[in-house]
Amino acid sequence: MKTRSSAVTALGASRGWSLVAWAALLLGGCSLAGCASGSKAGLVRVVRADPPAVVTTGLLPPIPEEEGHAGLVVAPPGAFHAPNLVTFAEAREAFWSYETEKAVGLLRKLKAEEGISDDHFHYLVLQCYEQSGRWAETLPLYREFGIEESRRGWREWAEFRARLPERRIEFAEGAPAVPFTLKHGDLVIAVIEVNGVKARVMVDTGANLSWWRKGFARRAGLQFLDQTVALNDAHDQARTTDLVLLRELRIGGMTARNVPALCGRSLWFPLFIGVDGIVGWDLLQQANVVLDFPARRMTVEAPAGGVVEQPTLSGRVAPILTTRSAEGQPLYLFLDTGASGGSGSVALYANEGVLGTKTALAVFRRTWRPILSLGMHSIRLSWPRRTKPFSFWMDGFRFETPGASLHEDVTRQEHMAYLDGLIGNTPFLGGKLTLCGVRRLVAFEPGAAVADGQVMAMEKE
Repeated sequence: MKTRSSAVTALGASRGWSLVAWAALLLGGCSLAGCASGSKAGLVRVVRADPPAVVTTGLLPPIPEEEGHAGLVVAPPGAFHAPNLVTFAEAREAFWSYETEKAVGLLRKLKAEEGISDDHFHYLVLQCYEQSGRWAETLPLYREFGIEESRRGWREWAEFRARLPERRIEFAEGAPAVPFTLKHGDLVIAVIEVNGVKARVMVDTGANLSWWRKGFARRAGLQFLDQTVALNDAHDQARTTDLVLLRELRIGGMTARNVPALCGRSLWFPLFIGVDGIVGWDLLQQANVVLDFPARRMTVEAPAGGVVEQPTLSGRVAPILTTRSAEGQPLYLFLDTGASGGSGSVALYANEGVLGTKTALAVFRRTWRPILSLGMHSIRLSWPRRTKPFSFWMDGFRFETPGASLHEDVTRQEHMAYLDGLIGNTPFLGGKLTLCGVRRLVAFEPGAAVADGQVMAMEKE
């Protein structure tokens, strides 16, 4: 899913985002090959390995701090020298760590020092409160910022959300794990309860609002709200859909009450996925989620502890994993568990030369074979450049995938940072993947064997 978007200027770098909706669904495309069933666990080789040493051979020079792109490159605040970039990076870290007041204070400081454009400042401050569910607190800001009329749609949406009952999250100790199956080899499908009714759902971290089919919504007694939104899929194809309110949703040890969600129809879901709905990152980020792929079990429990000392999970709209490239450079990959692909490859984004400073792009070549991707209600054919194999490092392991595709997109997350790429579940099918948005933690624990019976390579490199 995507949050509402607008044309902004980010620390001097302009990038237009079309204003399409107040909420939009960004589902990872399912490639044509990915729509075949069967295990994909053997597609990725996983070995214990320390991250490679940092090299610059074959890379583009780092982006100078005076260029407008620099602030949107994810880096620790200490990596910058320009005061405005340090402040912006600190605000970003505070926002990703759920420290709303600190993030807003730093953004106000940045604005006072003329280090951020008005539009970008307004968007980020409002998002800090909105992503924390504090919609009522945004309303006085429209007058303060002088945008009551120019952003009337934003304000009216905030007024609507502020009138809804407050969402509440509760956890029960000792709840059993949730069994799941893998659709098309890598999509997690589980049965949960919505308003006391069993629901077959896809667990999709690529959705920042949960989504339900209309037939199920009526059967489970979801409350239809007097509000529609434009729903965008992975190809930015929009379709009008309804907003609904779930009285209660239970998944593992987590119970969520008063949950806003989207409700509509999909062109491809009934045919290829066959679920009642999608549970998105809006709920999953509140819990400690463990996906045990070999055992086909999912644990959803209360987070234990605060933000880890060295965060490896970022983002509030979607999870961004901190990984390393073969050149030892940081790669920030969006984990979209709703993205299915036949080869287990990684999708990378060129991002106006940003990616070229982190991994060598000369090895990518044009091929005759296109990628056919399915959005929620659209289809697209593309011919990106490719390389194979492609490896990334995370949590003490090297993940060797069959390859990577290079897309020329400019892809930003939350108007806070560039995304370097996207991966689905396939690299992690041989073990347990832990995600905790509150603690900003991602961890991988290998299983004794992958799902198809092949022993996972665990030798030390």
